Amino acid sequence: GLTDGVGWVMSAPLEYRMADLDNVGVANSRMVGTSCGSGRSCAVKNPPTWPADKHVSWSEAHHFAACVKRIGKLATAAKKRLRTSLSNGEEAEEGVEIAYSSGEGSPRAQMSLENTMQEESETMTLIKIWNFLACCDGLCGHPLGHAVKEGFDCTVAWLCCTAVFGSHVLAEKAEIRLDKQQQQTSTTLDALATGLGDVSHEVFLTEDFDLRPDGYQWDEDDLTRHPLPIPVVLSSLKEMTEMTAQKNPLTEEVETELNYVIGMLEYIISRLTSKESSALSLRRRSGLEYDEQGIISTGSFLNLHCGHNNQFSLEEREKLMALIRRSCGSDTI
Repeated sequence: GLTDGVGWVMSAPLEYRMADLDNVGVANSRMVGTSCGSGRSCAVKNPPTWPADKHVSWSEAHHFAACVKRIGKLATAAKKRLRTSLSNGEEAEEGVEIAYSSGEGSPRAQMSLENTMQEESETMTLIKIWNFLACCDGLCGHPLGHAVKEGFDCTVAWLCCTAVFGSHVLAEKAEIRLDKQQQQTSTTLDALATGLGDVSHEVFLTEDFDLRPDGYQWDEDDLTRHPLPIPVVLSSLKEMTEMTAQKNPLTEEVETELNYVIGMLEYIISRLTSKESSALSLRRRSGLEYDEQGIISTGSFLNLHCGHNNQFSLEEREKLMALIRRSCGSDTI
């Protein structure tokens, strides 16, 4: 059935494991070339698009996980090389007498310095791309980089949770935002939940993806960062891709993977902010069990931070009680 294998730790498909072993891109796996019967690359896939694709296929989810892992692997290797290069440069400067020379030696030294600076710039671009991806907030508790570190199956789970439960988190944020605007508009949340009202298609906005607390800038430093909203990550990746349209060997090496990741993030935003997704998520939070097609839709996602033996926080307990009251159709319980 559709749930076969769900809940079990699974290995990556063979073509992605072979690509990782050979240290090549996901489109250049030798398994892919063999299955196609030709030397050409046939693993270049297109990400899903909304509303044409209502679901993320198993193959698309695994391809996304492989693309993100490839970018992270190359960025980590580039960071190590850069660190080694900088440390070697510092050691060379200590206790070394540099004689002044003129003539043919000066242009050569200048060219060497320019090449070194260009290599460092290219390396930093790839590192920045990975930093944005690693801090991408999946709306369900885990940044993308943490999921990639945990394993291939965790990255697939990150994508699935974002696509399925992300709209529940946006619904909560939208309710808070709309409550603040209640005095300026006569449209109620009940009308929005049933798909009525002139602004129903605008219930979920890109600002609802931002789960960072107020004043988060003061809590961040070089080692501490809050997860970045998906729209912020997407816009940053697009901007950096346009800036590196010139020849950059490192970014060209992950161009296929990066384009697929950008396409998948675009799909997630379009799917979660769609009219039908917002209406269904608000209906769930209102305790309604059936949608317009009569499909049962119960429950609402509640992200807990207790873990193991810790108790619910006061805020989490209040959120849970509010959802229970809505489901019971009562203000008291």
